[in-house]
Amino acid sequence: MNITLWAFQVALAVRTACGAVWKFSHTAAQTMPSIKAIPNGAWKTMAVTEILLAAGLVIPALGSPFGTLAPCAATAIGGEMLLLSGVHLGSGSKRMGPSGYGLVMAAASALLSYRRFVPKPF
Repeated sequence: MNITLWAFQVALAVRTACGAVWKFSHTAAQTMPSIKAIPNGAWKTMAVTEILLAAGLVIPALGSPFGTLAPCAATAIGGEMLLLSGVHLGSGSKRMGPSGYGLVMAAASALLSYRRFVPKPF
């Protein structure tokens, strides 16, 4: 199970880093009209935060002192996805795809965080 969690963490870190690169190269209005309410400064701050969170998912591979970093990063990524889904839904957009993606990513982040926080019962 630990190998599966690590593979999942790396995949989530890559997805988060790719999202950060996207945010650096596009404004919120260019990305999707429904999230154009996000100011450009906040958009770039989200990109920097995503890079730090992506690093937080893989740094625990360096040793046990960093063990709680991964579930904390996964929790923060899930929160960001929920916020972006809320902004999209609040915009009145009829498209459910972006919100659905955000909710799936939030659920995946929550699962990873849960599996890393909760001790193994056996």
